[in-house]
Amino acid sequence: MTTWTPAAESFFRDFLSSHFGARPADEVAHDIRCHVHEELSQRGVDRVTRTELQRVVEDLHPNQSMVEAESAFVKAPVIPAEDTNKPTKAQAIAAAIFYVILPVAVLVMEGIFHWCAMVFFDPMPTLAHAALLFLVPIVTGSLLWKQTPWTPQLFKTIACLSGIALVVSIYYVAITFWWIPFALIGVVYFGLGLVPLAPPFAMIGISRARTLMWRSVPSAREIPWKTWSRRGVYAGVAALIILELPSYVGRVGLSMATSENAVTRERGLSLIRIAGTESDLLRKCYDTGRGWAGNRDAAGMVLDELSDTKVSSEQAQKVFFLATGTPYNEVEPPRVHSRLYQRDQWDTVTFDSDQGGDRVGGRLRGLFMDTSRMDTHVDAAARLSYTEWTVEFENLSPDTHEARCQVQLPPEGVVSRVTLWINDEPEEAAFGPNNQVKQAYKSVVTVERRDPVLVTVSGPGRVLVQCFPVLPRKRMKVRLGITAPWSPIDPEVVLPRVVERNFGFPRSLKHHVWAQGDGHGQGTQFAYTNKELLDKSTITPNQQFVGEDLPEQIWSRDPFAQGPHDAVLVGKRITELVAPVEHVIIVLDNSEGMKPFVPMLKEQLSGIPEDQIGFLVASHSTPSIQTADILKQWNPRYGTDSLPALHHACSKLRKETKSGAVVWLHTAHPEVSSIEPLRQILSHQDRLQLYDISLTHGTNAISEALKKIPQFRHGPVMSSNFDQQLGRFLHGLTNPTQQDKWSVTRQSANCALPINAIQVDDQFPRYTKYLEGMTAWRERRSVVSDWSKQLAHYQLVTPISGAVVLERQEQYEQHGLKQVDKKTVHHMPTVPSVPEPSSATLLMLGIFAISFRRKR
Repeated sequence: MTTWTPAAESFFRDFLSSHFGARPADEVAHDIRCHVHEELSQRGVDRVTRTELQRVVEDLHPNQSMVEAESAFVKAPVIPAEDTNKPTKAQAIAAAIFYVILPVAVLVMEGIFHWCAMVFFDPMPTLAHAALLFLVPIVTGSLLWKQTPWTPQLFKTIACLSGIALVVSIYYVAITFWWIPFALIGVVYFGLGLVPLAPPFAMIGISRARTLMWRSVPSAREIPWKTWSRRGVYAGVAALIILELPSYVGRVGLSMATSENAVTRERGLSLIRIAGTESDLLRKCYDTGRGWAGNRDAAGMVLDELSDTKVSSEQAQKVFFLATGTPYNEVEPPRVHSRLYQRDQWDTVTFDSDQGGDRVGGRLRGLFMDTSRMDTHVDAAARLSYTEWTVEFENLSPDTHEARCQVQLPPEGVVSRVTLWINDEPEEAAFGPNNQVKQAYKSVVTVERRDPVLVTVSGPGRVLVQCFPVLPRKRMKVRLGITAPWSPIDPEVVLPRVVERNFGFPRSLKHHVWAQGDGHGQGTQFAYTNKELLDKSTITPNQQFVGEDLPEQIWSRDPFAQGPHDAVLVGKRITELVAPVEHVIIVLDNSEGMKPFVPMLKEQLSGIPEDQIGFLVASHSTPSIQTADILKQWNPRYGTDSLPALHHACSKLRKETKSGAVVWLHTAHPEVSSIEPLRQILSHQDRLQLYDISLTHGTNAISEALKKIPQFRHGPVMSSNFDQQLGRFLHGLTNPTQQDKWSVTRQSANCALPINAIQVDDQFPRYTKYLEGMTAWRERRSVVSDWSKQLAHYQLVTPISGAVVLERQEQYEQHGLKQVDKKTVHHMPTVPSVPEPSSATLLMLGIFAISFRRKR
C-alpha cells in the first residue's frame, strides 16, 4: 500500500490549485492522483515524499515549470496554519497553567528568593542562564496560542527557538530528575511539590507544542521547519556547552588539584587556569555543606553527587589561592541576590563556620564597620606613640554575627587597652594568660551567647579581634589602645590598620584620624575613605607636635608597681651596638600579588653584597639559593606556596652558620601545606631568625601558625617610605649598627629625681615591661606562665597574654579573671595649648606699660 507524507499531500494540493483553480473538481483530482499512483507503482515507490512526487509531476507535465507549483509558498507573504488539532478549552487552560504559568512563576520566585540556590544549586548563576530558562515557557506559549499567521522569517525563527528550548528543558530535567519522585510524593500526600516539578512540566510543554506545530504547519513548510528546528537543537547544545563546560572543567580541575600526586595537582591547576572560571571556584570556597545561598552551580551538584570523594571548602580555598594568587576572602564573594542587605559589594554568607574560632574566615552577610575613629598622641620625650581606635559594627541581617578582623600593629607595637560598650557604658577588659581568656570567650559565645570581646595575638605584629554578638539591626562599639615606639629619625607615625576581616566597609564609611603631640601646637584631623582605611598606614606629624629638644632622661610613675619602693621608673638614653648575623637569605614570594612591588624590590635588593645575602624565589620546583641575578628573571604569577622555600632556607642556615636570618617578603598567604617541618626547625634553633615582611593586607596563615615561636618576628611594615625602611633593615642585619634604647632603673617615690629628667606618660612603664617580657620569652629565660601573668598585670596583649571583655562580674569570677582597675586605665592625654589672656591680665599689662612710659 502506498502512503503519502503530509508534505507530499500539501504539494499535491498546491499543484492542483496552481493548474486547475483554487477548488478543482473531485473527478479531476481523482484522475490525476490515479495517474500519479500508477507512475509511482511502476517506479516501485511505497512511501510518497514531496521529492518523489515532484519528479513524477515533472515527468507527467514536462512543459510546466515547477516554479508555478511552488507559487503558493514563494509568492504569498504569509500562509495561515492548518489547525487540525485545536485543543479544547479545558486542555488549553491546563496547558497554560502547567506548561507556561508554572515555569514562569517558579523562575520569577527563584530570581527573588533563591529557594533552589539555598538548598540544591543555583539554576541561574548568570543572565545568560536566566535567558535560556525563560525562553522555554515563552516559546511554548507562542507555539500553543499563536493568533496571527507567521511570515517565513518568523516561522524559521520560532522553529529555531523551539529547538533551543527543547535542549535546555531536557538538560535541566536530566540534572534534577532525582528529586522528581520526592516531588510526586509531596503532591500525592501533602498537596505540595509542584515547584520541583516545573522542569519536567516545561519539557513536556515544549515537546507537546512542537508536536502540535508539526501537525498543523502547511506542507510547503515541512522542510524549513525540520531544518531550522534542527539548527535550534545544535544552537541549544552549543549554548549549554559554552555556559556549562567551564564549570564542569573547573570542577574536574579542582578535584585533580587536591590530589596527593604533585603532577596531577599541577595539571589540575593548569586546567582551572585555562578553562575554569574564578566565580565557580569561589562558590566552592564558600560551600559549607549547610545550604548556603549560591554555594553550587549545576556542574557542582552533578559532580558532587557522582563523585565518591568530595572537595571540602578548605581544600577549595587552598586551590583558589594557588590558581589565582589571591586568597578567597580578598575577592568579592558570590552575592546573596536578595536586595534586603546589599548595602555594598561585600554581601555574602549567612552561616559562619568560624564563629568562636581562631581565624577570620569569609565575609558575612549584612555585617559592616559603620564608624571608625582613631586618636593618636605622640609622646616625643619617651619616644612613644599611643593610639586609640574606636569602631562600631552594624548588623543589617536577621542573623546574629561575630565580627572578626586581624589588625596590623605599628612595628613593635602592643595592645594596651580594650574597651567594649555595654548598654552605652564603656567596660574595660580583663587581661590574663591566652588560654584563660580564650576559654572564657568561647564559653560565653557558644553557651551563654552574651557580650564578649576577645583580643589575642595572631602573629608577629598582628592581633585578632573578635566581637560577639552583633545582634540583628543593632550596633556594637569597641575600642583598642595601642602603644608603639616612635623615632625622631623616622618621624612618621605608623597607624594600625585592618588587614583581614569578615565584615564589609560601606561606601559611605569615613575613617577619622586625630593626631596630636606634646609640642605647643594644636592637633590635626585627617579623614580617609574606606579604601584608605586599608591602604593609608602612616601620618607625619609636623614639628610643633613633637617639639625641638628631646630629653636624654625621663621618668614616670608606675601605676602597676607592687609598692612605693619601686613606684618610679627612670630612663636614661644610651646607645647599644648590635652585632650582625653571619648570613641572610631573602625568600621572595612568587604569587600574583607581588607584581606591583617588583620594580621597587629589584632596585632595593640589587645592590646588596652577594657574599652575605642569598636569594630564593618560591616556586613549585625544588628550591635553590641564587644570587641577585635571579631578580632579573623574577616574574610573579598565580599563587605559590612559600613554605618549601622557607623550610629550605632555614635548613641551610641551620647547617652552615651559627647565626642567620631568613627574610620573607610576601603578600597574603593562606594555609596551603603542612607547617610542622618549619616549626620544628625554628623550635630547636635559637640563633636563627625568621623575619616576616608583608607587603599587602590579607590573611597570613604562616604567621598565625608560628605566632608562639620566639624566633619568628616581623620586619618593616608597608608605609610611604617602605623602601628606605627596608634598606635600613637589611643593612642592620648585615652590618654592625648602633641602636638607641632606654636604660631603665626603678626607685622609690620618695627619692630625688635626676636633674633635667622630664616626666612622661604612664605608657613608658607599660612598654618597658613589654620589652622585658618579650626579651625573656625569646631567650626562654623563665617559665611562660610567670611572664604571662606579669604582662597581663600591666594590661598588655602579647603572644602569651590576651584580653577579654565579659558582660557580668560573675562571668569574670567563674573563669578566674579580674577586670582591670579603672584607676590604672590609660586615657588619651589632652592637647597642650597656649591659654588666651584674660581681660584683667590685659588691663594690668596696659597699666604697666603706661607707668613705664611715664618714668622714662
